[in-house]
Amino acid sequence: MSRNLILNTSIESRNFISFCFPSNEQLEDKTEFHDWLERMIFLSEDLKWLLSITSDKFWKQVLYDPTWKKCLDSFLLYAPRNYDLRNLPENSKSAFSSISKLFLLVIKRMSENSIENSDKKMHGEIIYENFVFDAAKIFDICSIYYKPATNVCIFLEEIIRDVFLSQPKYYIDISNAVESMVMVLQNMEERLLNSRPIPGSSLKPVHGREAQNIVLFLFDMTKTLHAFISVFKESSKIFFNSTFLPLLMSICENTLPSLVQLIEIRVGKYKYISRQILQTSAKFIQQTIENGFIQRSKENSDGQLFSEYTAIMDSMTQCPRFLSVYCDLGTIQKELDIIADIDNIDISSLQYIKDMVCSSIQENMGDKVFHQLKEILPTKSDAYINKCIETCGTDVGIIMNNVMEGKIPNSEEESKKINQNKKIKAPNTDIPKVDKDHISLIKTTFLRENEIYDDEYDDTYDAQNIAARDYDDYTAENIYGRKFTIPQILRQAGDVSSESSEEDVKYSENNKDNASTKTTFTKVAKDQVAPSAEHLHHQDGKNKKNFQPNKNDAKDGDKFKETHTYNRGSGVKENSSKGTYNNRGRGRGANKRNHRAMADSKRSKGMMPF
Repeated sequence: MSRNLILNTSIESRNFISFCFPSNEQLEDKTEFHDWLERMIFLSEDLKWLLSITSDKFWKQVLYDPTWKKCLDSFLLYAPRNYDLRNLPENSKSAFSSISKLFLLVIKRMSENSIENSDKKMHGEIIYENFVFDAAKIFDICSIYYKPATNVCIFLEEIIRDVFLSQPKYYIDISNAVESMVMVLQNMEERLLNSRPIPGSSLKPVHGREAQNIVLFLFDMTKTLHAFISVFKESSKIFFNSTFLPLLMSICENTLPSLVQLIEIRVGKYKYISRQILQTSAKFIQQTIENGFIQRSKENSDGQLFSEYTAIMDSMTQCPRFLSVYCDLGTIQKELDIIADIDNIDISSLQYIKDMVCSSIQENMGDKVFHQLKEILPTKSDAYINKCIETCGTDVGIIMNNVMEGKIPNSEEESKKINQNKKIKAPNTDIPKVDKDHISLIKTTFLRENEIYDDEYDDTYDAQNIAARDYDDYTAENIYGRKFTIPQILRQAGDVSSESSEEDVKYSENNKDNASTKTTFTKVAKDQVAPSAEHLHHQDGKNKKNFQPNKNDAKDGDKFKETHTYNRGSGVKENSSKGTYNNRGRGRGANKRNHRAMADSKRSKGMMPF
C-alpha cells in the first residue's frame, strides 16, 4: 500500500475515550473507583480493537482519528511514572497494569515498519510528519515504562531504537529539547540569584510554593533523562556535546539547596527529593560520560571529545558536593583507567585531570571526616583533628582507635583545670526591707503576746482601743494575702475569762445584753473611728474616777457595743471601795506585777496615745 493510498482511505468512527488517573483519595471512594474501573474497561476494549485490525486499517486509524491522538496524549500525560508505581493503591494496580500493557503494544506497533509496500524511509517520514512520535512523547514513554533489568526494558529499547532508525531527525528534536531545558535551568538560576525583581526584566523572584514546583520539575526531569539515556544509550552524544552537563551540576550544587531553603512545609519530603535529584543526576552524567565519550573514543579517537571531557571534569571539581556523590558511584577510577588506554590521549592532560579529581576528592573526604570527628570529639581543637587526619588517614575507625590508645599526642591542647575549691555562689535570698518590717512588727506585736498577756496588766486604756487603725493597716491581706487570724487574747472584745476578778463577773452579769452581742477585734478596728485627743482625755478622766456608763448608754446593746468596747477591768461598781489598780490585785501573779514596766511596753508598741 502506497503513501497516497493511505492518505485517501477513510477511517472507522470509534470515538476513543481519554485516559485519566484519579487521586488516591478519589480511588478510596467506592463510587468514584467503580466509575474509574468502568472507564478503564471501555478503554481496554478500544485498545484491543485497535490491535486486532489489519495493518492498513491500523495506520488509517492512528494517523487520522483525532480521538485516538487525544487518547494517547492523555495516557502519556497522566499515567503514573515507573517511580510512582509503589505509591499506587492496591485496588488500582491491576487495572492500570492491564491498560498500560495494551498502550505499550500499540506504541510498539506504531514504531514498526508495518506499512504495506513501504520502506523504512517512508515509515520514518509518516511518523515524523504526522507527529506520531516527538521528543516529548519519547521522553514520556521511557519515563513510564523504564524498569531496569526487566523484559519490559528490553521491549522498550527496541521501540526507541526503531523510531530513531526510521527517522534520524528525532536526534534534532531531542537536541532542541535539551537546549530548551538549558534555557529553563538558566532562567531558574538567574531568578534564584536575584532575590529582588530586576528592573526591565520579566523574571520574578522564586517563592515557597513555586520552589516546591521547581523541585518536583527537577525530580521528574532528571528521572526522565536517566530513563531515556538508559534505554537509548546512543543519545549520550547529544548531552555530552552540549552545555547541559555543567549546568546540571551547578543546579545540583547551588540552586537545589537554595530551593529547598525556600520551602516551609513538608521540608523533610523535599530534602529527600533533593537527594534523589542529586543521585539521579550523578548516574545520568556517569552514563553520559561512559557512552558519550569513552565508547565513542574507543571507536574513533577524537581530541575534541577529550577536551570536552576535561571541561566537564573541571566543572565537576568546582562542585564538591556533586563530586562527592559522583565518587560514591565507584566508577571514577575505572573511567580514568579506561581513558588511559585509549590511543591519542594526552597523558599530561590526563594526569592533570587525575590530580585535580584526586585533590578534590581528598579535600571532600577530609571535610567529611573532619565534621564526623568534630561531632565525636567536640572538646578537641581543629588543629588536633587535622593532625589526626594527617597521621591516620581518612578512616574514622582507625583514627578513633589511635586516639583512644593515646598514639596521637595532644600537644596542641591545653587541659582546663577545674577549681574544686571554688565556692558556689548562692542566689541572693535576702528578704526585701518591706517584708522585714512586716515580720518585725508581727514578732513584736503578736509572737510575744503570751509573754505580754500572761500576767495581769494595767488595762486602763483598753476601753479606748488604742492603735486600732494601726492594726487594721497590717491585716493579713496586706502581709501574706490570706485571712487575718486574730490572737486568742484579742479575738472577742468583752469576753470574760475564767480567771477574771469577781468585780468583772458581776459586771458581766449586769450587762447580759451587752455581753450577748460580741464584736470582734477586726470589726472594731474597721468601724470605730479613732478617738480624738479630747475624747481620750475625757475617757481617761472617767476611768480614773471609776466611771461607769449610765443607764441611758445601755439602751441599745448593739449600738453601745459598737461605740464602747469594754474589756476586762474597764470599769468597777460604785460600791467598790478600791480603785482599779488595787481592785485588780487579786489575780494570779498579783505580787509579781510591775505596772510601770507594762505601761512602758505598751507605750513603745504604739498602744498609748501619749
